Amino acid sequence: MRTTITLPSELENELLNVTGAKNKTKAVRSAVEDEIMKRKREKVIDMVGKIKFVEGIESNRDDDPRLGRK
Repeated sequence: MRTTITLPSELENELLNVTGAKNKTKAVRSAVEDEIMKRKREKVIDMVGKIKFVEGIESNRDDDPRLGRK
């Protein structure tokens, strides 16, 4: 998808330097991908303490009727 954006030249130059990209398209793509990963990571971190993890997967597998065991 093509998108046109307007960036201040200082921001554009800093983006190119920070990402080490050879052109503006690669620099913007890298920045967008990094931002998406950052936000996904933050969502996972926000879940800490809200999800109950069960130890002992083997016992869960042994009791799973879908596997024909019990």
